[in-house]
This record gives sequence, structure tokens and C-alpha cells, in this order.
Amino acid sequence: MNEPSAPTKPRAKAPFHRLSIFLSMDFSTIVLFRHNFHTRRRTCIWGDNPSVARMQAQARTYLDKIPGLDLTDVDWMNSDVLLNAVNRPKSHRPGFGEPAGEYI
Repeated sequence: MNEPSAPTKPRAKAPFHRLSIFLSMDFSTIVLFRHNFHTRRRTCIWGDNPSVARMQAQARTYLDKIPGLDLTDVDWMNSDVLLNAVNRPKSHRPGFGEPAGEYI
């Protein structure tokens, strides 16, 4: 009666969550992956150093180590301002219908 369930495919977020942890440890900075609803792509966000090229190169070293990781549609943004906007508490975010402004 009860059929065994098919092996579960890793969630799309799981590989990027693992990669953000590894990159955060590698560079001693907070690295986040967020879905951009306008471009329908993932965006990697971090502040300060390293450069975009170094972050991309380090992320590629994990392609074979993290199952399901695909970096083809990832935008890379080195931005303290954007990182602060993503991390701001919900009580300080603009409400529905209000303009977001310049991520301040």
C-alpha cells in the first residue's frame, strides 16, 4: 500500500546556503544569496573585500563539492549598502506599496 518515496532532490536553496557558509568562512565576511524577483536570478551579496573576480573564482572551487550547485545564472554584487538593506529588521523595511528608495 505505501510506496517508497522517490529520493528527494536537493532544494534549490540548499546548495547556495552551503556555498554562502563556505565563502563566508573563506573570506571572513558575510556572504548572502538572494533571489532577485525582477531578473529572476540569484544574487550573491557581500561587503568589503574580496573583489568580484576573487569571489567568483573561489565559488567555482566548490562546484564539484556541493551537489546541485549551478553558478551560471548568478549575479555578483560587492555592496555594503545592499547588504545592509537586506539585513535590516522587518520593522525598518518599507511597507507594501511604499518606495524602497536607495536601500537606505
